[in-house]
Amino acid sequence: MGAKRPYDASDLKELMDNTGGWARSWDDVLRYLKGPAERDADFSKAEVPALIHDIEELRDRKVPFDWDYRKAWHEITGERAADLPPPEGLVTPPTNPIELQDRYLAGLEFPADKDAVLARARRNKAPARVTGVLERLKKKEYEDMPDLIEAVGDLTWDHD
Repeated sequence: MGAKRPYDASDLKELMDNTGGWARSWDDVLRYLKGPAERDADFSKAEVPALIHDIEELRDRKVPFDWDYRKAWHEITGERAADLPPPEGLVTPPTNPIELQDRYLAGLEFPADKDAVLARARRNKAPARVTGVLERLKKKEYEDMPDLIEAVGDLTWDHD
């Protein structure tokens, strides 16, 4: 508490907005931080490790999981959070990065273009809610899973 962090409350808000609607635990938020967030333009290279550290501390201290970043900010810093802007309304996204990577894109070989991504998702029996998002991808080649997840995030759960 009271330590200087490379991120501020707005970065924590962005993190919780990006995971809101699908994350169910601090472990889900950590999985996002250790994967898609590393390529997310919303976070600097210094912010992600610091966020990982602080979210791990929340988990280890058994702080109840909540999408309201203000509660986490107070727990992390000890600062009053009542004056911070409220979180964005929770929107249930059509998919999330964990489900997408582990279930619907499992086995996808990279580099991969949009057609290969859609073909793999259909082979893995992705529902229309998922293929509908993948169909909106720009026609380009994705170098690896984090690159692809970032592109999908920009269409779904990322609240830029």
